Amino acid sequence: MNKYWAAQVWENQYDAPNTASKAGPSRFHQVSNLRVIDAKEIRFRQAHFGGVFVLGDKNMLPLPKNGWHIVEAYCCWFDLRLKTRGLHLTVNMSSAKVIEKYSGAVVVNISHA
Repeated sequence: MNKYWAAQVWENQYDAPNTASKAGPSRFHQVSNLRVIDAKEIRFRQAHFGGVFVLGDKNMLPLPKNGWHIVEAYCCWFDLRLKTRGLHLTVNMSSAKVIEKYSGAVVVNISHA
């Protein structure tokens, strides 16, 4: 996803909070024909939220149907991206759904709303 790879790289430890329990989806982008995960229960760096996220290329598909699992998603943390991959979100797969060829809004940034 070009929007993700165009974001500034998270280079220094203190450029963004290590944890932020009140963080959640703060910016969205319209996409078309991409594989996404629609999840109601997601955890990342002590934050709890839900949303639709573009799946990273390194996910082993199919994803498990139950339990909490790590899923790579192309999304920024406080406007910064990782250098070589997407964020590793912890997702409750029992309430999540992978959608092929999705068109619509996806979360592209997690920060304080």
